[in-house]
Amino acid sequence: AFLWPRTSLSGGRSVAELVRERVLGLNLPHEASTVAGQVTVSFGIASSDHAFVDSPAELLRASDMALYEAKRRGRNQIAGVVGRPEVKSNPGAI
Repeated sequence: AFLWPRTSLSGGRSVAELVRERVLGLNLPHEASTVAGQVTVSFGIASSDHAFVDSPAELLRASDMALYEAKRRGRNQIAGVVGRPEVKSNPGAI
């Protein structure tokens, strides 16, 4: 996880995009991957500018949910939080 103080969602997206492009530009081989032949990165972006982010824990949870969304979309992705992340419950859990 990276924290960029005083950075908006769009600012965080810009930094993540720069890092994503630089990693892709390195063209590092990823022999263990069956999906892609090179190393890629995905990012989940959240900002405390959102009204629902009222604590550091909530900010971390929101960015984690955004990262899962980026991974769901595939490799080499950036996803940002646009609304309150849904709390996923596990009915089988005790």
